[in-house]
Amino acid sequence: MRRGIFLLLICLFSLNVQAQDKKALKKATKYAKKGEKAYEKRNFEKSVFWFTAAIDQNPNLDDYYYQLSKSNLVLLNDSAIIADCNKGIQLNPSKSQCYYLRGRGYSFSGLHQAAFNDFTTHATIHGETKETLVGKAQSLFGLKDYREAIPYYNEIIAMEPKRADYYFARAFCFIHTDNLDKAELDLKSLGELADLTAWDYQFIQGLFYLRKKEFQKSIIAFDSFVTDTNGYVHLLSPDIYWYFSNAYHANGQLDSAIIQINKAIDSQESAKYYLDRGNYYAELEDMDNALLDYSKAIELDSSTTGAYNNRTFYIWFPQKKFQNAVQDMTAIIDLDQYNAYAYSNRSYAYYGLKDFEHAFIDAFKSVELEKRNPYVYKNLALLYFAIGEKEEATNAVKGALNWGFPVESDVEFQTVMKELGFEE
Repeated sequence: MRRGIFLLLICLFSLNVQAQDKKALKKATKYAKKGEKAYEKRNFEKSVFWFTAAIDQNPNLDDYYYQLSKSNLVLLNDSAIIADCNKGIQLNPSKSQCYYLRGRGYSFSGLHQAAFNDFTTHATIHGETKETLVGKAQSLFGLKDYREAIPYYNEIIAMEPKRADYYFARAFCFIHTDNLDKAELDLKSLGELADLTAWDYQFIQGLFYLRKKEFQKSIIAFDSFVTDTNGYVHLLSPDIYWYFSNAYHANGQLDSAIIQINKAIDSQESAKYYLDRGNYYAELEDMDNALLDYSKAIELDSSTTGAYNNRTFYIWFPQKKFQNAVQDMTAIIDLDQYNAYAYSNRSYAYYGLKDFEHAFIDAFKSVELEKRNPYVYKNLALLYFAIGEKEEATNAVKGALNWGFPVESDVEFQTVMKELGFEE
């Protein structure tokens, strides 16, 4: 008897749960329809509200997460897009739309490799579309893999030949891969498209002329760009000031280059900005500010090998701070064990410390990695001369001269050459 009552209670409980589940599913469907209507009316905040409510009632339907992520995409809620799509994919690993939207979310977050992977997965499941091609191209662009991005932009432009932004991106890629003839053709196409604003065209012109080494034309284009954008360049990218500074520097106008790089730094602290400004200061022989900028570049990004290298070349070597030079060159070698010039510079630093054993080890390593490095032969000449091996020193001088060592800039090397009987 008791067993029968117990089974009856279980059945009643099960029926009650089923009834509640049906009620919840019904509510979820109702809320989802409200979410769809809100989306159609472009009321995306309300759409998010209703699809969230639908998920509360039925958290096991992948389409609700997809629909929710669509609204969050329009609202640029990148973290929400990724979370929504993660759940949708967890429920249905073949939900291709979720891979596409998650790819967009990753793009907004600057996670370009993850975005590229998701666009590729979407194309594998659903088939390649213009949208996935654009997603892949933009991801590679974000990764600065410009050479790989170009074929995707080729396909996109073939599908939609009147979109200026695609020509703009491809021209940018061509410029950064030194395909200047092809970049010029895209510039011509850009100039013919009515929907391109003048300042966009001026920017890409400035970059084109910079790479073409027509620096005055580059300066004129960048100046027009900055003037026409009313000083709102920083809203687009402080790199524009950086490019502008590069044009002035290449044209020999260091004071103007510093003015522009200062604007870039005011908008965003970046290792490459400080590295370049350090170089400008060094060329102006303002070594105190150069040292500050090289050190700041390293502080912001400890993998900035140019800052270690230039701090050694412009600061430590002239000041004979050879132990500091050893530390900076070691930092480069730790980042890149095949950097022949870092071994060569460290060899000279060890020579300055009269640590000839380590100086020879690094010099031989540098030769092993790059036989045409004239600086390492200069080091070997100094080292062999210091230990009295004049024949080996003579051979090393010949190697330095053969590979183009700038003799006129190195008094120490000139002295050794004279002692060995070389004519000036």
